[in-house]
Amino acid sequence: AFVAIDCELGAPGVTTVASGLIMNSSVRTVELDGNDCGDEGAARMAGMLQLNGTVEGISLARNGISDQGAHELAMVLRESKAVRHVNLEQNRIGILGADEIADVFEANQDIMDINLEDQLVTEDEIAAQKEASSERASRRRRQMRKPAPPPGAPESAAAAAVDDDDNDARGEAT
Repeated sequence: AFVAIDCELGAPGVTTVASGLIMNSSVRTVELDGNDCGDEGAARMAGMLQLNGTVEGISLARNGISDQGAHELAMVLRESKAVRHVNLEQNRIGILGADEIADVFEANQDIMDINLEDQLVTEDEIAAQKEASSERASRRRRQMRKPAPPPGAPESAAAAAVDDDDNDARGEAT
């Protein structure tokens, strides 16, 4: 096991640890709790996990990791054949990041447990994330309906057609 808990390594220190573990085949567990590595450190550890096929457990609790760091880890954990246990408790992972991490269970049957307890996200941050998610979904729906402009027509012609469609759908005159 490689253990460095509450050592104030920050992202640079965690990056150094990740680099050292890439080719290491004897370390099975990495515990870097409370080192304030943030999303950058999470991304570096994700890169290490992608290249190291022997680490079975990783703990990055209390590191200020947000949705972005969760995304980086989820991308690697979906494909990992070695990692079985992940501890991400007491970070700043919101709804979007938690959803991505939760999806890892469906994508990778080798993962046995992921701890996302006690995320330090405020109610205002959660509300903002829900609103942003709703806006993205609405934008995607509009993009899917957007007609292609006729050949030679400016891009704004297609946008006007979508606006007209929106008005028609609500029963408004155009």
